[in-house]
Amino acid sequence: MKFLFEYHNIVNKKLKKTAYSRKEHDKLYCRSKLSNILRKWNNVMKMESHNQHDMMMSVSKNNMRKKVLEFFYANKKGFNF
Repeated sequence: MKFLFEYHNIVNKKLKKTAYSRKEHDKLYCRSKLSNILRKWNNVMKMESHNQHDMMMSVSKNNMRKKVLEFFYANKKGFNF
């Protein structure tokens, strides 16, 4: 899934970790249930930050988080839930 692939590599880049190839990513995620991945992602995204910039962006981040979850749950028949 392109969204998870790109998002995963953005996070890896920020953490200075090696980026996954699309083949590596698909092999890893094809065995996983999307509901478990989204639950973990949601918990991470809900974590509070004490960074001033992150606090100012928290409303935007929460709106984005809710929209992503709404999209996946509304279209869950097309994904491995």
